[in-house]
Amino acid sequence: MTAAGCSLFSARDDLAKLMDREVGRTADDLDSYRANFPELRRGARKLPNGQIEEEWRTGFRDNCPVFFEVDPAGGKVLAWRFGLPDDDCILAQPRQEALLKEKPPARRSPGP
Repeated sequence: MTAAGCSLFSARDDLAKLMDREVGRTADDLDSYRANFPELRRGARKLPNGQIEEEWRTGFRDNCPVFFEVDPAGGKVLAWRFGLPDDDCILAQPRQEALLKEKPPARRSPGP
């Protein structure tokens, strides 16, 4: 049972690394998640601090909610977080894995 648990945590960590890479990127960056998976965007809203929060789906069965905080002036991702429920927040698609291998991860902002 421990091996399965380690595998799941590793897959979640890999997805977190992929999302970490989005910080500082715009949707125009061809290596960004947002550029590669536009069909997985679920919506956006304005935050009280003036930034935009975009909701995306990723992970197993594209059923993991992910939120990017985006600077409306430059379109860059400032931070990100997993949403709930997060049961499917694991790296599961070969296309997503290919993005992860292209560049070292950036730092993720602390979540709520």
